[in-house]
Amino acid sequence: MTFRGKIEWWYYVLVMAIFACCIQAGNVAIRMMEWFYWATFVFELFVLLLMLSVFVSNEYTFQDTYLELRFSIFSRQKIFYECIHHIEKETRLFVLSSTASLHPLRLEYAESKAIYVAPMDEIGFIKELKKRISTKQDEVN
Repeated sequence: MTFRGKIEWWYYVLVMAIFACCIQAGNVAIRMMEWFYWATFVFELFVLLLMLSVFVSNEYTFQDTYLELRFSIFSRQKIFYECIHHIEKETRLFVLSSTASLHPLRLEYAESKAIYVAPMDEIGFIKELKKRISTKQDEVN
């Protein structure tokens, strides 16, 4: 079962602002030196690819023994169900996380580790996660 990640309005604005800055940097660089222009162009493409990859592969997949988190094409993480011990809605305004959401869910796992997720269907995601966690705990007992 796979849940798509939520992408809020501010992330679209951020992508457009970074893209506009990259275009402006390219325009300035082309007036200076040709090699600098090409270096700036390559950097622009990398930044744009990184930012746009969130739109393509921002999803959370429930596997048999672990939860697979994909935040972009460059970022993938596995968390085993038996390691997850707490999930809660983040109440503070939280921009600096691995999600494109201001109010993500906080998953605490292992020994004092935490990661933030922002599924579009939060209620369905929490229900599925709690079901998987309780199933794993029943198997242990």
